[in-house]
Amino acid sequence: MRFPRMFTAVLCVMAVVAAARADEAAAGRIAARAEALRPSGDRLKWQRIPWMTDLAEALKVAKHEGRPVLLWGSDDEPLERC
Repeated sequence: MRFPRMFTAVLCVMAVVAAARADEAAAGRIAARAEALRPSGDRLKWQRIPWMTDLAEALKVAKHEGRPVLLWGSDDEPLERC
């Protein structure tokens, strides 16, 4: 009776180890894919724009720096309606 239980226990341990190795390999592949998809610094330049919510202040700054003003207005949440 002891041999089948021991054999089953050894098989269970082997299955757990194999699953852990497969999970580690999958995690490594996922991390590599995520890194490949991460945008580079050139694609994130828009995040360095000093966005302003006060139109009067934005016009003053734009006039002082000689830059254009982008005005975006909405009467509703921009992503609420399609």
